[in-house]
Amino acid sequence: YSDSRWALPLFFWIALGLLCCSRADGYAEASASAASSGSSVEPDVGHFQPMVALLCGHGRLSNQYLSENQRWVSDPDPKAVCTREKLSILEYCRKVYPKRDIRNIVESSRYYRLDGWCKAGQRCSNGEGSVHWVKPYRCLEGDFQSDALLVPEHCLFDHIHNQSVCQSFDEWNRTAAQSCRGRAMRLRSFAMLLPCGVDIFSGVEFVCCPPASSPSSDRDSQGKDTSSEDDYDDDYSDEDDDDDETTTTTTTTTTTEGPVEQYLSRYDSRHEHAAFRAAQHSLQESHRAQVTRVMREWSELEQHYQAMKARDPKGAEEFRRKMSARFQKTVQALEAEGSAERHRLAAMHRQRVLTTLNRRKKAALDCYHHALQEK
Repeated sequence: YSDSRWALPLFFWIALGLLCCSRADGYAEASASAASSGSSVEPDVGHFQPMVALLCGHGRLSNQYLSENQRWVSDPDPKAVCTREKLSILEYCRKVYPKRDIRNIVESSRYYRLDGWCKAGQRCSNGEGSVHWVKPYRCLEGDFQSDALLVPEHCLFDHIHNQSVCQSFDEWNRTAAQSCRGRAMRLRSFAMLLPCGVDIFSGVEFVCCPPASSPSSDRDSQGKDTSSEDDYDDDYSDEDDDDDETTTTTTTTTTTEGPVEQYLSRYDSRHEHAAFRAAQHSLQESHRAQVTRVMREWSELEQHYQAMKARDPKGAEEFRRKMSARFQKTVQALEAEGSAERHRLAAMHRQRVLTTLNRRKKAALDCYHHALQEK
């Protein structure tokens, strides 16, 4: 370029991009929402979406996952059974899809009728295994991208984003349904915005339609496990339209919620490190209190052993043997629980930090490109 303005070093323009973004941390989010609001195309159904299905409450049944040829496969691993721990589900996605860059999970918005549910570690022949309705988890690849939603005629698109609130799929579902009901409309479809942890998000985008343009729902058992032969094709949001009229979704902090619960349920990028440290300290104090309680119980049992030893030495030794075995199991359980909670906090903190860095990087690049275009 002959214009001398372009002779400035590249890092100057990057610095300019960072400066112009310092007053608009939500620039990337607003841009993504604006792009989605103009979309009237459904997600590409031809694109393979990794999914895993876990069935809880029916004994130890093997998990299932969607193969590349769009068939549900029962996992032969005897350890691959239902878990409600989100981090474990994310790790399971990475295990069954090792060649894919799985970074997060989100629940599917609909239920699937799957057969071939086998007992853990056993193989089912064709036609064997039980049949259940289940809502799988989608295994999300790469950088998060919200789904494109179809906006039919007479319907409207909207989104709700609160960077300081982290909520689950179901909570954002209820929030979107309540917003549509406030407009005398029904929730047609919705998708998550901006993850702030594993299977928790800081926003939702949704489509509301007039009641007349949505098919009436005549299924009362939606959201429950069933073996009905009818296909289930409605959005999960219908469940809220039918029987959740009084649900409120305002998130409030109660006096019974400790730092750990607050940290896991709320996200404020400005105070993330301080909140993480407070949660860590609270977890350490809680673990210390549990250990102190166990040691106090051990002291009481030891006193009982000494008193018993004078009367019945043989019985006292048997009592001490059982007491020691139980004490050892209790201590091991406490250590395992403490380690799992520490890992959970650290994983959440790591993912939130990466989310914040990626968000700022994208916003900086957007502002940088915007500055170049203005020049």
